[in-house]
Amino acid sequence: MTYRLPKGLMTSTNKKWMDECIAGVMIRGKNVEEADAIAMCKRQLISKDGNRTRANIGVINELLEKFSEARRK
Repeated sequence: MTYRLPKGLMTSTNKKWMDECIAGVMIRGKNVEEADAIAMCKRQLISKDGNRTRANIGVINELLEKFSEARRK
């Protein structure tokens, strides 16, 4: 699948990371749609300038925040 990453981030390594990230979000995130998982992973990879380690942490934090809000309701 193509993720429409910015030109500087379109690498086979980042594509593989996106595939794995989306799969992980879908497994860990309850009721997370695939489009939301793609957006979350893409947003974090772009905001961290392609640093996959920092993007992983960003995705985890975003998932935690999302589920913390759901538990508060």
